[in-house]
Amino acid sequence: RAPRSRVGGLDADVDDDLVELRLALLPAERERLAVLALDAAAALEEALRVWTPGERDLDVQARISEHLERVGAFGACLIVGGDDRVERFRHPLAAGVTMTRVVMAVVVAERDGLHAAATRFACADGLSASMRTAREAALAVEAATLDACVVGATYGDVVQALARGYAEAGHAGAWTEHYQGGPVGYRQREFELVPTQTDSRWFGVPLEDGHAVAWNPSVAGGGKAEDTYLVEPGGLRRLTDTGAWPLRDGRPAVLDVATGEAA
Repeated sequence: RAPRSRVGGLDADVDDDLVELRLALLPAERERLAVLALDAAAALEEALRVWTPGERDLDVQARISEHLERVGAFGACLIVGGDDRVERFRHPLAAGVTMTRVVMAVVVAERDGLHAAATRFACADGLSASMRTAREAALAVEAATLDACVVGATYGDVVQALARGYAEAGHAGAWTEHYQGGPVGYRQREFELVPTQTDSRWFGVPLEDGHAVAWNPSVAGGGKAEDTYLVEPGGLRRLTDTGAWPLRDGRPAVLDVATGEAA
């Protein structure tokens, strides 16, 4: 239930006020989030690195969950799916189905009240041309969104940059098809905002040093990107960077388990 306060003898909802006050994380909170983000990314990456074609989605999910439990965290959101289900659905839930070509793993990990989000992909013997195209489009949208995340810009600026990114990638309006993420912290996302909500209180809230964001652009056909970043005066710092996952153009790539390299 939302926190309430007696203001002028009236019962007032102060939940959004508390959210805005806690967006800028304190130094100790930033450090806790950074450690959690590494643990979350490591859970995904270690589980996918040992994936073998033909393994069930539930088995991969179990490895991720085990890793999180061993570090005192849990998956507030934990999604694993593969093959045609990734291409058909943005978030295919594990259903005991074997995966032979590609696997996607998504987590929002929680520990001590804070949350960190990430998505990783692995494949066997490369990606299909259609999925590669969808992935490139999602990464282009993500790049446009992240470029807008600078101290002093408003969250309205960011979601409008996201909308332009979809249009420039040839998917105008596709932001309506899936949740796009936003500021992360003591909730899986502290608030929700879309490009058309210009009258929302959050539209004009500026990004500040210490805000954490996890955007989640996606394109039909298996394109999706998601990492947790800390907003700093010098730019964004990707907290979900373990240093052990292949990159392409500075972003987490799809791991080809056949070669151990970026697909």
